[in-house]
Amino acid sequence: MSKPIEDRLLGHFYSELRRRRVLATLSIQVIAAWLIIQVTDALFPGWNIAEENIRFLLYATIACFPIAFVFGWKYDITPRGIKVTLPASRMGDDGGLPPARSGHVLLSFLSLATISIFVGFGRGSPTFDCRESASKTIRCVL
Repeated sequence: MSKPIEDRLLGHFYSELRRRRVLATLSIQVIAAWLIIQVTDALFPGWNIAEENIRFLLYATIACFPIAFVFGWKYDITPRGIKVTLPASRMGDDGGLPPARSGHVLLSFLSLATISIFVGFGRGSPTFDCRESASKTIRCVL
């Protein structure tokens, strides 16, 4: 008895994820995001940076997850530079081609999207610490 078509498609998709090393790319992104969050959680209070900025940083790393997925699916980082990952039927000796003009546009878009996410999440409403203002004889209305 043959497998249902959904099982075969899911198996093919998973094998493509492994071949394109998307899972490795996403695991690196998750580990880097975790490390960034841990470091900022330890350092931000000591630098008197508002605690809500850690939450913004968490949102930014979550928003970058789809960008890492697209980058991992489309490109391979090799010792010879960034290469376009070819479909399995067109794999050559070198494993990929240099990005074409459309590839450069996509790389630029992914980079700008990542930068705008981090810049945009950092522009929250400013926080006002009542304890700090009490020492400056400014009233804080609760």
